[in-house]
Amino acid sequence: HQVSGWALATVTPRLRELTLSGATLVTDAGVGAVARACTGLRQIALRQCRSISDAALATLAAHCASLTALDVARCGVVTDRGVSKLAAGCSQLASLQLEGHADVTDASLHALAAGCPKLSLLNLWVCSNVTDAGVAALAQACPNLTSLDVRLCSKVGAVAVSALAAHCPSLTALYTERAGPVDDEAVVRL
Repeated sequence: HQVSGWALATVTPRLRELTLSGATLVTDAGVGAVARACTGLRQIALRQCRSISDAALATLAAHCASLTALDVARCGVVTDRGVSKLAAGCSQLASLQLEGHADVTDASLHALAAGCPKLSLLNLWVCSNVTDAGVAALAQACPNLTSLDVRLCSKVGAVAVSALAAHCPSLTALYTERAGPVDDEAVVRL
């Protein structure tokens, strides 16, 4: 899985979907080259590309407004700064994998709530600084949410589950293993 940035610079502008998960040589510069060349890109998977950071998200936001799915789970350093830029530039985003990014907080969820009303799948597994308040804000703004993963998010519990139950009628998958406390009342609301 070694794809370098120079190889990515020659991709076809017709490209709509790209999976580079696990490609150890892919960098922010390589993703930037793809984003600039393929402005109609709809889906990109960069899971476990260790050199990917907020800079890649900012470039995707600036050049790929039609992006509907992004997987940056367990990449380099992704923070609120990158997620906020992504949310501001990619209003069509429906699926976002942020698994493993402890620097993602409620600020990211507020940005997604403000900028990505079509969001239907969000993976926050091990985003340990996300709280009930952020998930509640997201639930209110993203009623099309069908899947949310908050495993190992110890600050997400019954308040978030209740908000999801109240605002996300299409929710079909909720992963709360080792999240914060969830009581019977919140579960019944689902």
